[in-house]
Amino acid sequence: MRSSESLAPFQIDSISSLEYCILRKLAQRIKRFHYRCDKDILLCPDLSLLDANLVTLAEACPMLRDVSFSFCKIITDAGVLSLAEGCPLLESVDLTFCKFITDAGVSSLAKGCPLLESVELTFCTFITDCGIDSLAQQCPRLKKLKLRDCERITDAALASLAQGCPALRTLDIRGCKNVSDVGLEAIGAKCRSLRYFYSSCPYISDAGLTSLSRGCSMLEDVEFINCLVSDTGLSHLARNCPMLLYVSFMRCNSVGDNGLVSLAKGCNNLQYIRFSFCRVSDAGLLYLARSCLMLKIADFSFCNHVSDTGLMHLVKGCPSLRFVYVVDCEHVSQSAIIDLKKDYRYRSLSIIRGSFCPNI
Repeated sequence: MRSSESLAPFQIDSISSLEYCILRKLAQRIKRFHYRCDKDILLCPDLSLLDANLVTLAEACPMLRDVSFSFCKIITDAGVLSLAEGCPLLESVDLTFCKFITDAGVSSLAKGCPLLESVELTFCTFITDCGIDSLAQQCPRLKKLKLRDCERITDAALASLAQGCPALRTLDIRGCKNVSDVGLEAIGAKCRSLRYFYSSCPYISDAGLTSLSRGCSMLEDVEFINCLVSDTGLSHLARNCPMLLYVSFMRCNSVGDNGLVSLAKGCNNLQYIRFSFCRVSDAGLLYLARSCLMLKIADFSFCNHVSDTGLMHLVKGCPSLRFVYVVDCEHVSQSAIIDLKKDYRYRSLSIIRGSFCPNI
């Protein structure tokens, strides 16, 4: 038996190939394994995993801390209930793409596992504010919550999280179309430890971004897709969150050079930046190159005002740069890319231009 320091997560690759009795024996083995090493146990995705399998596992492995049932599409609330009742020490649960899970399953998980710190419910489309409210009320240690494409979630869910889970560090609400500035204001007022925030909500504007940045000054990674934010919101973000390392604004039509300049001024340690489908030009890239020397990845795809000049300044000014995306930038030429890659070949520089650039 290896020591707990060197123990890797235990994985089951093909539960579907095991008879019920074999699974029970395996679960008992995991139980002894876990008691001695006290490490997380992860289950690999298996489309044929049944609620009955979860019953068996929960009965034999009450010490489970970390489980992943992502893409186990036929698991239902009944299986989650068995898991919650049998494994009260659970700290992390991944139910990504478990499409039959509803608020009842989430509520049973919250009631039975108050130590939960991480819950992933991506593409669990039946989840509503009621399920999230249960988590907020009964899992005060929650630090990570992924609700991507849970379209029934509204501002009410974020308000509940803000009240019940002030230690929240990661929140993913991409595809939650009914969340607005009101929800971000609630999170900003209470979740001061938030580090990672991802959204693609069409009703989020500068007001929400400003409220979030004022309250969550320790943000390191943010993403806004198809939102109503503008350069004004970015200026507040840059001023309030100097620790930002990763910033992504995609298809935000009111974001341009002024927002990029604000980020360059206020967040000198940026390592990743994406402004695809935004109104960015060579002027913004020039200022970025002068200020963000730690930049490693830059994506300005589909920015029609970026040209060879801006690309040259960016590559020359950012010595740590390794990847540049300029897909469908009509003013970026093949000759400029070839010359830059030749001049900076010692840096292992990759410039990804795609096949849609008319000059290539």
